Amino acid sequence: MKDPNKLISFVVAFQVIAQGCKNILVQGFPFFYEINDMLNIVIMGGSLLMYAYALLTTGRLRIPVQTIVVLFFVSMTYLFTYMFCSQNAKYIQPTILRTLVTCFFTFLLVSKLSTFKYLCNYFTKGSFLITLSGILYAEIISVIGHSTTSEWSAYSMTMSNVLLLSVLWQLNAYFDSKNKLALIAAIIGSVVIFIYGSRNPFLAIGFFVSIKILFNSKRKSSSGVAIKLFFVSFVLIVLSFFKEILSFVGGMLDSFGLSSRTLYYLINADTVDITTGRDEIHDKLWDVVLNNPFLGLGVAGDEVAIQELAHSMYLSIFVTYGMILGSLVILYLFSQTIKGIRRTSGLNHNIIIMYVCLVFPRSFTGGDIWANDSLWFLMALIISSLRQRKRAIV
Repeated sequence: MKDPNKLISFVVAFQVIAQGCKNILVQGFPFFYEINDMLNIVIMGGSLLMYAYALLTTGRLRIPVQTIVVLFFVSMTYLFTYMFCSQNAKYIQPTILRTLVTCFFTFLLVSKLSTFKYLCNYFTKGSFLITLSGILYAEIISVIGHSTTSEWSAYSMTMSNVLLLSVLWQLNAYFDSKNKLALIAAIIGSVVIFIYGSRNPFLAIGFFVSIKILFNSKRKSSSGVAIKLFFVSFVLIVLSFFKEILSFVGGMLDSFGLSSRTLYYLINADTVDITTGRDEIHDKLWDVVLNNPFLGLGVAGDEVAIQELAHSMYLSIFVTYGMILGSLVILYLFSQTIKGIRRTSGLNHNIIIMYVCLVFPRSFTGGDIWANDSLWFLMALIISSLRQRKRAIV
């Protein structure tokens, strides 16, 4: 590939899609689960070599200064963690390869791009492979149960998070070019998530669909206004008869011998803990943060403090950096995001909006700054887009 944008886009898309398909298949197929460690080494090691090759052969695309500053700040964070919080090392080391590849190297390469057209093309095509993996997961899981738990279960958070990425890329393809096949695949993926996955992904899907319908600049005609009014009316009707609709859907699933964890928690929200223990985790970590407001506990501080992940990107930032520096980090993330939304248009704007929906709404109840590859991807997209705009102006 002579075009450096095409090479980087292919390498990044390959890593994300290959790892995503593997993560889904591991959840449902005992054979893949047994060789999971080997698959991780092969995919991550291979991706690391491909990333190194892409980095060395795309010198024409310079690394943005902001990317260097961010990676330097991250390096200092890890250095200070190892120097002053040595007990964190045992929690960092098992995931360091994944973090390097999926977060930092991906961030570095994507920020170098001068166009997103190849990235969009590869991810849209690859999303169908993820959907296919999700369908295979649904077929096998309904028969033998979850391969990674000792008790029979059909639920998988990992599967739903990976499948969510494909659903959003497919919805983006439909809204952008009326790709009906992508819409069908997105609906299938959403159904699989609803039956076998978690509730969290529907925040991203709901936000993205609402933004694309209500704020689509192409729909300023009378027909566009009618579509928006219909959508708002539909949402209001669904909210008015929410419990009744859920009961009806539950009855349909029962008739097919299926059940949905998402449906169970939505129907029984008044009687069960819908946070599934996250409230208790958050309360404990807030106490830890308030007791260490200035310095924080470093990378993996949440696991050291309570032997649990924070299950909140924002809280994980405060645990890592403390209240003061953590607030500045969050302020940087939001300011960059707002700048990226306001100063971009076309394809770049659409992809940034998609990743904003993927990252921020869900980060109150899930995610971790050091494992949230979508966050690092979003920041890279914004840095690249702002540099592309600056070059266009000049």
